[in-house]
Amino acid sequence: MSKAYDSAQLRTDLGEDIRVYASFADQYHARPLTWRRRLGCLLTPSLAACLLYRLAHLLHVAGWQSTAMAVTRLNQVLTRASISPASRIGGGLYIPHPASAILFHGHAGRHLCLYSGAAVTAGHSLPMPEHDTPSMPRLGDHVTLGSKAYVVGPAFIESGVSVGFNATVEMDLAGNVCVFGPRTHNRVIPRGARHE
Repeated sequence: MSKAYDSAQLRTDLGEDIRVYASFADQYHARPLTWRRRLGCLLTPSLAACLLYRLAHLLHVAGWQSTAMAVTRLNQVLTRASISPASRIGGGLYIPHPASAILFHGHAGRHLCLYSGAAVTAGHSLPMPEHDTPSMPRLGDHVTLGSKAYVVGPAFIESGVSVGFNATVEMDLAGNVCVFGPRTHNRVIPRGARHE
């Protein structure tokens, strides 16, 4: 994703966010994606968090850092999703439960999925930086972070990676693997392989 970000790109990314959200909802009750359904989707906390992040990012790229941080703080208050405006996330962002405190400061490709309590951050310290830092994690396309999964530091995670519940990743990961994190140590298993 390039550094340029404008209102047309915001609409494209948000449209993809809505389509991804609707496809997950269709598993329970399939309905056509009409303009009323799109509006209804936007009123959910999941898509409100995506919309506020994308608006903050647009303001950040335009040079309105103070206003971007104000929108980020509003996102934190309304949805409990703390996504840095300096972060770049491709279309198809899906946050099923933003009220369980999502933290994201990094870069990600398309179709990122962040479950409750997931965190992606440059380090273990707060407050969140307002600008890019060299130690920001970078994630590829179709990455899923399970509940309480953490990606910390300058890790590069390739496309198709799933990080399971309570796993912590502080290293680069090849694509198409699943990471499981019991309290003692992480296990990396190629996608589709049987594990015991």
